[in-house]
Amino acid sequence: MCETAGGTVVPPGALLPWLTEAYVERVVFDGPDRVKNVGVRRRLFTGATRRAVEVRDRKCYVELCDVPAEQCEIDHIQPYASGGLTTDDNGRPACPRHNRRRNEPP
Repeated sequence: MCETAGGTVVPPGALLPWLTEAYVERVVFDGPDRVKNVGVRRRLFTGATRRAVEVRDRKCYVELCDVPAEQCEIDHIQPYASGGLTTDDNGRPACPRHNRRRNEPP
């Protein structure tokens, strides 16, 4: 379903002429009041998307690291710069140390 910011429902096909100028945001609901995921245009994991990753993974993704997810940065598994989406499926908690070192050789 598509709707304008003012709440007017619009058929998806009617939006085609506007796509080069429009700001489009995807919001996925899990029930009438519960947002599961909000768009992928953002660089950083915030709000419900960040919390979903924290609750799912509980700690830093590095096997022997026990830093709780709430103290971690949420890292893109497929890097954002390479087209990785900012979604819970592409996120993982990384403590600041491991997030900075993720691209260093072993």
